[in-house]
Amino acid sequence: MGLISAYFICAAIVALMATVDLYRPVIQKYEMPWDIRALYYFVCITLGTLAAPLLIYPCVSKVKGIEFRDSFEKAVFENK
Repeated sequence: MGLISAYFICAAIVALMATVDLYRPVIQKYEMPWDIRALYYFVCITLGTLAAPLLIYPCVSKVKGIEFRDSFEKAVFENK
């Protein structure tokens, strides 16, 4: 039980870091109603908690963070 709770604590911290550092700059570029914006944040935090080990490197490395933000913006907001 201690290992699971330790993972969720670390995953929550990484998800918070990813939200502040990676997701927020992209989401704030677009004008959208508050309910849609809150839904984006909820989904990003939930997915960030599940994929926390994959988000550590983009949160720590500036170059990889920029690449992640660009890829995130293309994947979510551009319909190409």
